Amino acid sequence: MKQDRISHKKFVKIRKQFFLVHQEPDFFVDTKSSPILISVPHAVKQTRLGKQKNEEIGTLSTGIILADRLNSSLIIKTKNNFDDANFDKESNYKDKIKYLISAVGIKYIIDIHGLKRERDCDINLGINFGTNIKNDVNLYDKILSGLKNAGFVTTIDNPFRAGERTISGYFSTNYNVWTIQIEINSRITNDSKYISKLNELLDILISAFKTIK
Repeated sequence: MKQDRISHKKFVKIRKQFFLVHQEPDFFVDTKSSPILISVPHAVKQTRLGKQKNEEIGTLSTGIILADRLNSSLIIKTKNNFDDANFDKESNYKDKIKYLISAVGIKYIIDIHGLKRERDCDINLGINFGTNIKNDVNLYDKILSGLKNAGFVTTIDNPFRAGERTISGYFSTNYNVWTIQIEINSRITNDSKYISKLNELLDILISAFKTIK
């Protein structure tokens, strides 16, 4: 079922408005009574092994829209403290997710990332060779079939597989949570020419995750 269409202008505005209001010193959290958590760890620049990496701009608005339409919890990195919330073995960001799993009963984590536009694929699903989605393979199949039926060039675990060190791999391995790392090519989120594809992607993800009780 198709949701309200979002324009590229509105998509860009969501990010700008967010940072006008939210300037938390590490991350922002919006907690809902939902088993789903949307995670956006690279909404701002990050530092990995001493090297600074650019923010994945389109991920923030994507995460906000998904959380709003699914009425799910949301966590967003808001400041680069010379860290990488998705790579570092220990972080306040991961500690907060641990708390949410316990306090809210999070059973599904959707970790949103961005791919460089030069990548050959539109979407990369990181599932760590199937380990991260073992608790609900049918949900994963809905997402994958939806993407392929809509014509998205989709790769699995390539170039990123969401291994044990990532948010997805860590919480699947240590907390038995169903997780998926969704890498979206930045041309889809950042180029107005692809706004129809972005809306298609949002429809597919929302339709799949709305089946969760």
